[in-house]
Amino acid sequence: MLSLGGLAAGMAHEINNPLSSVIQASQVVKNRLGSSLPKNKAIAEKFGISMEVLENYLADRNIPQMLDTIAESASRTAAIIENMLSFARKGEGDFSPADLAQLINNTLELSQNDYNLKKNTTSER
Repeated sequence: MLSLGGLAAGMAHEINNPLSSVIQASQVVKNRLGSSLPKNKAIAEKFGISMEVLENYLADRNIPQMLDTIAESASRTAAIIENMLSFARKGEGDFSPADLAQLINNTLELSQNDYNLKKNTTSER
């Protein structure tokens, strides 16, 4: 179990680094495409377009929804990583109080991506 916990912690940390970059970059892109920042308006005018035209184009191409999907997926991935790190944390070797409902929820979250309850099988990869 100790080796499995160490492996889970190592994988979680390795995944967390690029995930942080994805989250940060998606937030920056969303900010740079919005009309609320004066710098965005100035650059759009420099190239002869209005922020309204740009926002209409982006809306027609569903870009804001795609950025929202990226943020939602990244948040779900971050929650999975947190569960992996929680699983990997070493205990003190003695008993301590724990929230049983939270432990069960964390376990279910970790397993739901790999187990299909309707088919009673593991997911295909």
